[in-house]
Amino acid sequence: IGVRENCGEFQDMIGPGLYCMYWPFVRIANRLSLKIQQLDITVTECKTKDGVFLERMILALQYRIRDPYLAQYRTTDTTIQDYIKSLVKDAARSAISNMDIDELFTENDNTTSS
Repeated sequence: IGVRENCGEFQDMIGPGLYCMYWPFVRIANRLSLKIQQLDITVTECKTKDGVFLERMILALQYRIRDPYLAQYRTTDTTIQDYIKSLVKDAARSAISNMDIDELFTENDNTTSS
């Protein structure tokens, strides 16, 4: 999906195909994929509820963009991947801080769903 802008203002979303545009007024601002994609996220230096420090935890996240307009214009000065990484790191740190180390290793599915 392409984000078409007219003089810097959002015009519409365009799919694949051939389009005529009045350059330099109309341009494709960004191209977004609507497929399911995977991000590998490394969370560093987390502290569990019982005071144990985890140096590194690797998470695999699968996501799909549902609203290309929000993906393009809600994130400020970063890519959507960087935005998602920061949200997941914050959520993972808060979830890990509420768990004991034994809970973390036995219930790792709950960590990823929260």
